[in-house]
Amino acid sequence: MPAIRILRILILAGVLAAAAAAADEAGLAGTWTMTIEGKTPPGKNFSTLAFEGEGDELAVVMRGKAGELRSACELDGDKIRFEHAPPGKKSSLVVFSGSVHGDLMGGEVDMGQRGTSKWQAIRDGEGVFDLSGTWTFFQKGLPRDYANLTKLRFSQDGSELVATFTTGDVETVCRGHLDGAAVGFAYSRQLDGGSSIEAAYRGKVGGDRIQGEVDMGEMGKSTWQATRDDE
Repeated sequence: MPAIRILRILILAGVLAAAAAAADEAGLAGTWTMTIEGKTPPGKNFSTLAFEGEGDELAVVMRGKAGELRSACELDGDKIRFEHAPPGKKSSLVVFSGSVHGDLMGGEVDMGQRGTSKWQAIRDGEGVFDLSGTWTFFQKGLPRDYANLTKLRFSQDGSELVATFTTGDVETVCRGHLDGAAVGFAYSRQLDGGSSIEAAYRGKVGGDRIQGEVDMGEMGKSTWQATRDDE
């Protein structure tokens, strides 16, 4: 093999290694599998993300059935933003914005005339995401004043979760688990008079939002959601 060709290969390898190292420092290393709510072209055309560079040079590489597309990416703390316009279709600009939390990122995608949707990306090879922190909780059917005072705090050890509801001075502790983007936790509490109340929560994580269904036994079922608080 000619010496010049070998030198070019070594230089390219060095550039790729430096880009990967920079992305690793930003917490974005690896390949991410992306999904978008609804049957939208971006969700079909670009299914994986990878990041290269850092600072003003940070770039996202989207790959899928439509091939490969590279564009600039902005990262400010845990906030992320990037966009793409299919070649020859500048009027079809698609803008992704959201936040990064460990091995999960997501938020809103603005598709111009096609409206907006939710997107999320999960780092490949990682089955556990970090939900630790405080979330604002709302459950359909509960008095809004009650819901607005309720906080949900997660602590976790691997895939094992402890979910604590706090309303005023009252705390309810739930045990649960996290399996990929699926979350589940439940509690059983004795009430005055000997009766009890039970609730089993199931949901799906998408960026800074969790939403799903709660089964309260004889009291029926409802829907719930939680949004991550800024801390």
